[in-house]
Amino acid sequence: MMALKQKMFIATLLLLIVLPGCKWSPNLFATGSEHDEKKLTGNKVGSVEDKKIQVQEQSLGDVSAETSLKSYQHIFQHSDDPAIKTRILRRMADLTMLASEEQLSQGNGEQNLNQTPQAPNKANTKAQEKDINYQQAIKLYKNFLDSTENIAQRAETYYQLARAYDLLGETELSLNMLNKLVIEHPESNYYQEAQFRRGEILFADTDYAAAADAYKQVLSRKHDERFFEQSLYKYGWSLYKTQEYQVAVLAFFQLIDYMILYSSADPQALSANKLMIDAQRAISLAFAHLDGAESIRDYFDNYGRKTYEINVYDALARHYLRQERYKDAADTYATFVATNPLHPKAPFFQTAVIETFTKGGFPSLVLPAKEQFVQRFGIQSEFWAHYQGRAEKWIMADKIVMDDVRKQLKLHLTDITSHYHAIAQRSGLAKDYLLAVDWYRQSLATFIDQAEARSINQLLAEALFDAKDYAQAITEFEHTVNDYSGTAEQNARTAYFGLIAYQKLLANFNGEESERGVWIAKKILAQLDFAKKYPSHPERANVLNLSLEDQLAINDLLGAIETALIITSSEAMPIALQKKAWVTIANGEFDLQQYPEAELAYLKVLEFEGHSPSNVLKFKEQLATSIYKQAEGLEKSGFKLEAAEQYLRVGKQAPNSSIRATAEFDAANLFLEMSSWNAAIAVLTQFRTLYPLHPLAETIPDKLAVAYESVENWGAAANELESIAGKNIEKEPELARQALWHAAELQEKAGDKNASIRLYEKYANSFNEPLELRAEAQYRLANLYLETKAFDKRDFWLKKLVDNYKNQGSGNSKNTDRSLYLAAFAAYELSKPAFEEFESTALKLPLKTSLQKKKKTLENALKYYSTTIEIGITDFTTAATFKTGELYRILAADLKNSERPKNLNELELEQYQILLEEQALPFEDTAIEIYEQNTQLVLQKIYDPWVRKSFAALSRLVPGRYAKNERTEDYVNEIR
Repeated sequence: MMALKQKMFIATLLLLIVLPGCKWSPNLFATGSEHDEKKLTGNKVGSVEDKKIQVQEQSLGDVSAETSLKSYQHIFQHSDDPAIKTRILRRMADLTMLASEEQLSQGNGEQNLNQTPQAPNKANTKAQEKDINYQQAIKLYKNFLDSTENIAQRAETYYQLARAYDLLGETELSLNMLNKLVIEHPESNYYQEAQFRRGEILFADTDYAAAADAYKQVLSRKHDERFFEQSLYKYGWSLYKTQEYQVAVLAFFQLIDYMILYSSADPQALSANKLMIDAQRAISLAFAHLDGAESIRDYFDNYGRKTYEINVYDALARHYLRQERYKDAADTYATFVATNPLHPKAPFFQTAVIETFTKGGFPSLVLPAKEQFVQRFGIQSEFWAHYQGRAEKWIMADKIVMDDVRKQLKLHLTDITSHYHAIAQRSGLAKDYLLAVDWYRQSLATFIDQAEARSINQLLAEALFDAKDYAQAITEFEHTVNDYSGTAEQNARTAYFGLIAYQKLLANFNGEESERGVWIAKKILAQLDFAKKYPSHPERANVLNLSLEDQLAINDLLGAIETALIITSSEAMPIALQKKAWVTIANGEFDLQQYPEAELAYLKVLEFEGHSPSNVLKFKEQLATSIYKQAEGLEKSGFKLEAAEQYLRVGKQAPNSSIRATAEFDAANLFLEMSSWNAAIAVLTQFRTLYPLHPLAETIPDKLAVAYESVENWGAAANELESIAGKNIEKEPELARQALWHAAELQEKAGDKNASIRLYEKYANSFNEPLELRAEAQYRLANLYLETKAFDKRDFWLKKLVDNYKNQGSGNSKNTDRSLYLAAFAAYELSKPAFEEFESTALKLPLKTSLQKKKKTLENALKYYSTTIEIGITDFTTAATFKTGELYRILAADLKNSERPKNLNELELEQYQILLEEQALPFEDTAIEIYEQNTQLVLQKIYDPWVRKSFAALSRLVPGRYAKNERTEDYVNEIR
């Protein structure tokens, strides 16, 4: 994964190398020094060929390069094969180089083959000339170079020649070999290292443009990354030296990003890395040559934010500070804050702005910087909203940020408010005081929960007062007293200032009168509050009295009552003021419909002496009304019992009041609604006694009637109803009719039969309509007379029932189902004696006489049965029909069984019997027809006992036809 990242990074770098005309390119952040050769690893100039050779593991003795060289020299001298001599020549050159390095290594233990040695001075060269002959190696390499056309071998030979020259201190010749290598063999594996060595030589020779190109070529290849970091670092410095500051910045940012990406060290250790520090310094220098902080902001705007962005700004600011360019340093800090307003270090940088201006001697810029600090990080800022919410959730990092911000805000706001308040005090101008007010408000909002909040609020109030904004001053004086702890003396002083502010405001008031009234009301409240909080103040009574007068003047009844209560709660108040207060309370509570309080107040008022008779009468009437209104309120709220008791209390507290009768009548109505009948009866009977001529007395009978009926005093209820009927028979006959009818019912319910009969007869004789109720009265009279065994009178009222039908007619709309039923009932009942008389009339000799008598009883019975059938009530029609058939059946049977003459012989008696049967047969046939008519009702699904009896009679009279057993089938429990 790391290799992949490196390849991606190098590919990105190639864009920078290939496209130098771009303004910027991606970057990374890191540290290091200009010549940190320890960063270079792997083979360096002079290393042997990088070839993989497989050999068998074996143990060999140590052979020096010099010994091997001698052997190759011997072979070279005795060989005639050009190819072999070329290979030997190459090997001899390598061994010569190797032998020289071995001797060098033995002479200087601190240098090894993996390091690029510095150019040897003349003393060292002379000291080693006899042991090391680099010239010989160079000569051999040149000979080899002349003898081979192999590209790889030639590239390697150039590399070795460059190294040999470098070891001899021939830098220019070494550079020449490196130039040939990169020009002739750009695809060689030595290309990157060769370009790096070129860059190092050119950089040391201050040929920065050429050095930049060499380093750029190193960065353009990706197969060997040993030189990447150092090349990128030197590339940046080369660009910087050539004043290519924008491109240099890109290179240094890439270096830093690279170090961050691939460093294994922790962030703290990485930040202390010399290469990282130097890269940051270089970036600062480059931006300083450009547009300073503006260039930094442009860079990050174009290429995205970085975590180390703050470090870049800080490094540039510190660079300016070292140069004592304080304004530029402050602008750098300010630019970061403006660009990153929510960064947790933004307050620190704004503080740095303030400190920089202070250190640089810019007092006129310090205060605006402090104001800007408050605007950016104060309680009204986005920064505060962002971090305070998280701090309240105990996110520790944000809590630390907010703690630091508050400390800074306290310092800055104190300085700012003091500054502007001092200016206002010197100028005396309202606008200057108002400017101080704005800052006091911000300071108060920031430290509302701090100990100094009270003093800030006090100063705010005083500044508003001095600015002649008395309304706001009053508010803040009240906040100072009410919202913060302070001594009684401090609060009294502040509250006093508030009262003065009210006076000032009203003295200079030029607004609408309604608005003035509002301020007067507020002033009154403030005075009352003052009197409450400072009870020992010598002017307390006078302040309360003035407040009372002011409240009444503006019709502030509630306020006046409250003030009056304060006055009455203190026995130290003058008696006259207490009396005035109680009258105020009583009248005020009454006007406000606070009747319980009004009642108590009027009772208290009546205790004082010196009232005029008219006032006493007025107070008592108001007292009674207060009680009555309380009862009304309870009634509306559904508390009926309590309301009734309150109504009755009017008579107890004010027996002579004009409202007493109404109150007691209302109480009676409530008792009726609650079904408290006995209580209602007591109140109503008393009312009728006390106020017999009162208009409401006329309604009492019906109320008492209901009450008596509810307690089952039927007789008393009936008497009240009869009284109502008697009073309304002319003017309200319908009411009289209903009352009389109900009275009769109640007397019947009471068991007073005589009274019931009297009332029902009175009703039946007085009211013809509705017919149904008159019939009902007649019916009940018939029943009552039956119970008293007054049968003649019963029959009288039964006949009246039948007359109702006859007089009204069957088609008359006045007849109802009930009246018809009762008429049918009466006709049938009247038929019973006639039937009994008919049945009991025996046929005796002389037969003609007894038969006429029996026929007469028959006709009488038939008359009632005919009427019953005509009315058409089924319950009685079937009975009457059957009874009619019975009349004829009995007549036929009685004829057959009538008394026989005693002087008849057997033949005559037989003939006489035949004659009787002939006489009886028509009657029997008539009976059969009538029975059959009754049985036909089965087809109408009428099968009552009288129909069944008709079937039974037919089975006896016509057995062949009707006396048959009915055949039934077994019940089958299934659905067909």
